Amino acid sequence: MRNFADVNLDEVKSVYSGRADRCCCGCSGIHSKANGDVAAKRKVKNTFDLLKREIANVRSNGDSSMCFTLERGVNRLHVVYLD
Repeated sequence: MRNFADVNLDEVKSVYSGRADRCCCGCSGIHSKANGDVAAKRKVKNTFDLLKREIANVRSNGDSSMCFTLERGVNRLHVVYLD
């Protein structure tokens, strides 16, 4: 299983930030793509940096480790999807 500590920003495909108790389709949050506009790239970097700061609470999606999640507070979920 891959550890988020070993992930570099250039491996990130997209990020999601939204409600923790909902799906991650974008209806209750925001998806931002690493190859998007300036605002999207900033959101990707900010979310990536947040997970790095909170690394003790970051969870992987299992053996493939293609995404990592962080739940903050009661209703906030942050997801980093890898390429």
